Amino acid sequence: MEGWFWIIFPAILAAVFTIIVINFGIVKSVAPLAFATIVFLTISYPFYAFLVLNILKPVIDAYYELYIGPLKITQITSVYATLVWFFYIFVNRRLTKPITAFDYINILMLILIPAPLIFAPGMPTFESVFRLLSGWGFYWLARESNQSEEKAIETAFILSGIYPTITGILALMGFIQDAFHEEELRRLKAVYYDATAFGFELVPMWSILIYRLNKRISIPELVLFVLSTYLLYKTYTRALWTSAFLVLLITAIRGGNFSRWVLLGSAIFILRNMDEIVLRFSERGLGTDPESLNGRIQLWTIGLQRFMALDPIQRFFGVSIVGKPMGLFLHNLFLVFLFDYGILGAIVFSIWSAFVIYLLFRSKSEKIFYLTSAVVFSYVGGLTTSSFLYPNFQWFVMSSLGLLVKDHIGQFISKDFKITGSSKPQKAKSRNT
Repeated sequence: MEGWFWIIFPAILAAVFTIIVINFGIVKSVAPLAFATIVFLTISYPFYAFLVLNILKPVIDAYYELYIGPLKITQITSVYATLVWFFYIFVNRRLTKPITAFDYINILMLILIPAPLIFAPGMPTFESVFRLLSGWGFYWLARESNQSEEKAIETAFILSGIYPTITGILALMGFIQDAFHEEELRRLKAVYYDATAFGFELVPMWSILIYRLNKRISIPELVLFVLSTYLLYKTYTRALWTSAFLVLLITAIRGGNFSRWVLLGSAIFILRNMDEIVLRFSERGLGTDPESLNGRIQLWTIGLQRFMALDPIQRFFGVSIVGKPMGLFLHNLFLVFLFDYGILGAIVFSIWSAFVIYLLFRSKSEKIFYLTSAVVFSYVGGLTTSSFLYPNFQWFVMSSLGLLVKDHIGQFISKDFKITGSSKPQKAKSRNT
């Protein structure tokens, strides 16, 4: 049967490619072909489907307006990402390590996430639910990975930043049409939805590179880090600027020699470009424009008023659409989460966040460098952006947590929080996935 597979698989792939090219053309066939590749990998090799999905997600996101039938390619991908980790965990491998309190909170979140489907049915809500489900399950996949798979996950996140880096450099060089949005300052848009979305496509690679470069210097990785850092700056997104600086500061304090040198270089760069940076932070002053701080606060106030106007059941369970509840873009991850999952979801999310912060301060693992980056960009960036709601970044955050929890199941979590299993878990036998 295995011999037949390598005959049938290329034939089907070629047929699908031909159909896609005929219907969409050479350029637009890239995203659906990438998606088709992931589909073929899932049943037999779901772990590798996970890797390919993470690498190609920024490519698929670049075609966010491409429809296949009634659905966008990004909507289909979110649903399919959920199937990838579901197959991997519950069909091919199942859970092999002791369940901790942190795992139970993740299970509770997985149960709560579909709740808005009950109170706000429709395609937009369906999409928003699967956007979160697609990332939350990757925690379990990373938690169950072995050492070689862990390295593969790390590599996949680095590769995920290659495409947005190339498109960003080409945009800055003027080779991509309509790549800029002109306001007071030039903001890089490239082929993505906006400058912030483009920036969060780069963050997973940027974060892993900090971790790796703090261990050893590699010239190719250093070049990628410099390019991605420059592109993050060129987005002119204040949330990304602040988050990146805090990540460098915290990792430098926690013993990252490379981060210390980058922090010094950043300070020099800030001093040399102080006028431009001050202009961006003070842009439009404290007026009523949504881009200003005062304007954002007014939006948050209106959002809270609309939330309080809901009936008690809707307030408790949530009702709305991820990113733009009730027609109002809130520019605040926490308020959007409150709308979508209600008071109950907000409480569970707060408990989940407390465990994340606990890991951040208690962990002695080297992986703390990219967990730090994931947390800072999530919570600091979430004050004025969607942060965690960008799927590729969300997948990185959840995978980072899964890898770190896996490191500590036999250490402090097994002593302090463990609910089931032996005091020291046995090593799971590795399987080919």
